[in-house]
Amino acid sequence: MLVTVALSFPLFSSGSAQKEPVYVPSEGLDNTTATMEVEGFGTIVFILYLNWTPITTSNFITLAEEGHYDGVLFHRIIDDFVIQTGDGGGSSSIELEYHPNATHIDGAVGMARSDDPDSASDQFYICDGAQHGLDASPDGSAGYAAFGVVIEGLDVVQAIAKTPVYGENSRPGIVIPTLWQNLGTPKEDVVVTSITIQHPNATTDVGEGNLSAAAGMGEGGDITLFLLVGLMFVGIGMVLFLRKRKLASVAEDTEQ
Repeated sequence: MLVTVALSFPLFSSGSAQKEPVYVPSEGLDNTTATMEVEGFGTIVFILYLNWTPITTSNFITLAEEGHYDGVLFHRIIDDFVIQTGDGGGSSSIELEYHPNATHIDGAVGMARSDDPDSASDQFYICDGAQHGLDASPDGSAGYAAFGVVIEGLDVVQAIAKTPVYGENSRPGIVIPTLWQNLGTPKEDVVVTSITIQHPNATTDVGEGNLSAAAGMGEGGDITLFLLVGLMFVGIGMVLFLRKRKLASVAEDTEQ
């Protein structure tokens, strides 16, 4: 049975976004990144907020490493708002995560969902310009889960965002659910060739949902650092010892 997920992004942000500098907050992140190749456009690299949104990033990493996104289209493109991909074929829904540091700045990566805050599955978007209307708000709006930010290839995002779209009419020959119409269907295929994950700090299988090692070096790294510091002090001691001996030898030669 085919289940269609209706998207419910607010559209008031479209066309009014102000470009902000892309930044990566220094706290609460490790160096795990996703590299997306988009046919005919280039490469987009985004860092993942493993510590801030562990449920969302674990779900995304699992799907990416299973090849779920290979060959999937960007089906929704709205200039100065978002570009969105995913085919709605995720195995299960995940609960909404929100972290105050993970906001919808320019290049933010977030999960699409329906009106149900806990309905996100595989579809995600990249912001073209800051879209803080998608953040959770004090008035009780649940917002959307931002789980990463582009660190390379923002120009590629901007180029994709300017792809011609059909606007109010769905694309001829393509079956699009009624609720997806009027949402920026591209006139030509914009294809995600692949998404690969890099785990420079991981010592466990993040794909299995164990994120405990993604917060830093871990115990093994602490031991290694301790040994290196110890060796450094031993080296300094040897240098001082040899220097002292040399000075003593020079003094003896002078007395003679």
